[in-house]
Amino acid sequence: MYKINLDAPASERFKEPVMAMREQVKTVFANYSLIFKEVFGLTEMYLDMVDYGMWWQHREWYLEIDGIARELEIPTKRAVIINFVFEFVTYCTSVVAKQQDGTLLHLRVLDFGPTEELKGITYMASF
Repeated sequence: MYKINLDAPASERFKEPVMAMREQVKTVFANYSLIFKEVFGLTEMYLDMVDYGMWWQHREWYLEIDGIARELEIPTKRAVIINFVFEFVTYCTSVVAKQQDGTLLHLRVLDFGPTEELKGITYMASF
C-alpha cells in the first residue's frame, strides 16, 4: 500500500511506488514503446506535439508524468504517450464504490497484457 500525497508537488507524488518497481516499469515501458512505434509509427514531431498539448492543457497531470519519467530516466514525451496505451488499446473495467463510512474506492481491472509484466507494477494506493 502506497500513500499518494496529493498535497505534495505533482512531480514527487509517485516517487515511492516508481522507485520500488523501477525495473518492472522500465520493462513494460520498453515493450509498449515498441508497440507504439510499430503500430502507430509515431514520429518525434508527433510526440513533441502531444507532449506540449498535455503540458498546456493538463499541467498537473503532466507534472506527475514528468516526475515518473525523471525517476525512470526516460524522456517525458515518451512517458506521456505510453500513458495513452490504456486509452488506445484497452477497454479496462473500472468500478467506483462508496462505503457506508463515505470512503470512495476505485478498482481498475487490467484486462490486457502482458499479464505477468503488469502484475509486477500493480499496487494499492490511498490518496
